[in-house]
Amino acid sequence: MLVEFDGKRPKIGEKCFIAGSAYIIGDVAIGDETIVMFNAVIRGDLNKIIVGRKCSIQDNVTIHATPKHKTIIGDEVAVTHGCILEGCEIGDGTLLGMGAVVLEGVKIGRNCIVGAGAVVLNNTVIPDNSIAVGVPAKVVKNVSQEHLEYLKHVIQTYQELREKYLSKLSK
Repeated sequence: MLVEFDGKRPKIGEKCFIAGSAYIIGDVAIGDETIVMFNAVIRGDLNKIIVGRKCSIQDNVTIHATPKHKTIIGDEVAVTHGCILEGCEIGDGTLLGMGAVVLEGVKIGRNCIVGAGAVVLNNTVIPDNSIAVGVPAKVVKNVSQEHLEYLKHVIQTYQELREKYLSKLSK
């Protein structure tokens, strides 16, 4: 459901699939070919939220911004089931594992993996090509070619799923 707030209505790119139970509120821009799954909430009532193209925003994800920090998600990012993001920046090609929490002022680089259940504390910077895990999240190693192939596989899987949902809706 798209909800206008304070005169700002979400802007949705072309060929996106937005599940009927998802809520996208206020100052939100979503890039082309992004999929937003069931019960996701993207709430741009305090500041702007930008989601790039070909992203996968999976079930039960909550994305918010703070008065001080926008939330900016790059292209081809997988925000997996149950993640919480607030006032942070996520670089292109990154995967946030299930249940990860990313707090205000965090900057995660390109082609990163944040492990399932990790908590990335305020103002943490995770460099490009890093794997961060734990509570609080710490960089433990660099991504390998195998990791990069897995990231591409996840994005491709959700692109195929997006196309299936869109084709079913058009019938």
